[in-house]
Amino acid sequence: MDDLLRKYAADWGLTAEETTGYLCGHPVMVENGRGILERAGWKKDALFEEVYFQQPKSGADGTG
Repeated sequence: MDDLLRKYAADWGLTAEETTGYLCGHPVMVENGRGILERAGWKKDALFEEVYFQQPKSGADGTG
């Protein structure tokens, strides 16, 4: 995901001054994406996040 974010931001000419970022997914993926965009100049008020993580169903790990 990290390489794709960098690639498409560059390929599409996305800039921190003209683009709002929306990150949605696993907490670690969102955190990594935020770091990439912040290092590229995006400010916190131009980034929106939705963390999504589904817990395994009971018994899926063999404990219940």
